[in-house]
Amino acid sequence: MRKPAQDKRFDAENSFNGLDDEEFETHARIKRYGNFTLTDAIVPSYDLKVTPKTGFRREFRRDGSGATPVLSISASREIIFDLFLELARIVGELVDVVLETSHHVKTGSSIRSHMDIHCDKMDIYVLLSLLCEFEELLVNDGCTGIAIVNRKAQIELQFDDHKLLYFFNWHAREEEIFAVLEKYGVPYDQNMWLINEAEHVHQSSDKLIAQFQQLKLEIGADR
Repeated sequence: MRKPAQDKRFDAENSFNGLDDEEFETHARIKRYGNFTLTDAIVPSYDLKVTPKTGFRREFRRDGSGATPVLSISASREIIFDLFLELARIVGELVDVVLETSHHVKTGSSIRSHMDIHCDKMDIYVLLSLLCEFEELLVNDGCTGIAIVNRKAQIELQFDDHKLLYFFNWHAREEEIFAVLEKYGVPYDQNMWLINEAEHVHQSSDKLIAQFQQLKLEIGADR
């Protein structure tokens, strides 16, 4: 399953246009860009307007209630899952979980291509132990994301379908977060671009869809 996506910052023609299957597959097989290794979840733009790299930047997400400080983090395949697990421990001991899927999911008589599935009040260590069993899914499925939320502290960690990490309201845990980023060699780079800020392709498979369904059952998540 592939899902093309275009970021609004880029107005040029889609660089995938005109590629035959062999050219696309050759591009998709390229995983190493300098010191950065891609997961199988995302294929970057053919013209590489954004070259994936390891780093983090500070920004704000604005909504009707104001602006929320966010750390946006990009990390290589070798460290991304372990980095996620360590940052998740910082969120808190009792958390809410949101599984996000853009697989085509049948609900009643309709088929939805996006769904958030919620599970409230999980022990963080029970959750992380379970997620370790689904590392392949979380790292390599371009149609699966997860958010871990501490509503009391109003902080949230997202591991999204682009395999980027976002830490909302990071100021509340600044010292701990920066210590983890330093441990994993993730540098600060305010001018870095993220892979989802250019055209890109999401990838999944029947195997990963089945794993998602199993994770949903294991985690006890309800819609």
